[in-house]
Amino acid sequence: MEFSFDITDFRTIPSVERLDGLQGNALVRELRTFLAENIHYGFCRNLLGLRTIGIISSLFGIVASGFATIYADPKLHVLAAVYTCVNIGLLLLSFFLINSELVKQPATRRRGQHRR
Repeated sequence: MEFSFDITDFRTIPSVERLDGLQGNALVRELRTFLAENIHYGFCRNLLGLRTIGIISSLFGIVASGFATIYADPKLHVLAAVYTCVNIGLLLLSFFLINSELVKQPATRRRGQHRR
């Protein structure tokens, strides 16, 4: 299986000069690394974009499972309490983990790695 491409197709890559002279497996490895970094960066951006929806759904889940803990059949109290704890954990993750710093980390790491 032969791999070929024109380097000018990748002008958006910030490290095009690093790809000059690479051939075969080394080039494929570098492009795969670049793709993996972009996937990670995009995932972090999507998490930040969905943060508000996550907070709202966690709050709704806390209220709903809290009511279920109080008013549901006694057999379901433990399950409803577990759901309440899970929703509280998701809410805390949304508040403290998902922020603009989460997006900046892969972006700055990527820039730093390609500037050799």
